[in-house]
Amino acid sequence: MSVRYYDWIAHFSRRTPDKTALIDLASQRRFSYAQLDARVSRLARHLRDTLKVARGDRVAVLALNTTDTLEVQFACFRIGAVVFAAQQPPHRSRAAVHRRRRRAGGDDP
Repeated sequence: MSVRYYDWIAHFSRRTPDKTALIDLASQRRFSYAQLDARVSRLARHLRDTLKVARGDRVAVLALNTTDTLEVQFACFRIGAVVFAAQQPPHRSRAAVHRRRRRAGGDDP
């Protein structure tokens, strides 16, 4: 079954490019629709051209709930990839990073 996707980021980038699209509450970063559209386009090109992600491919995302995660989702939607967002509570994410660093011989946080 095919599902149509309308690119609202591109739409509002054309209509109201300077209007605020996203605010990351943790870092206070702000992005206009034009900035967000440019970032999503750049990431979509990277996913498609460098990582060879194609329409219908599944992309798993394990990340904290930030504007970066939204950019990944919008970039995947733009190229037709299916996003699976697998978010963990922050304390589990930090523990996983800590375990990986110890196994790799890196510094403890």
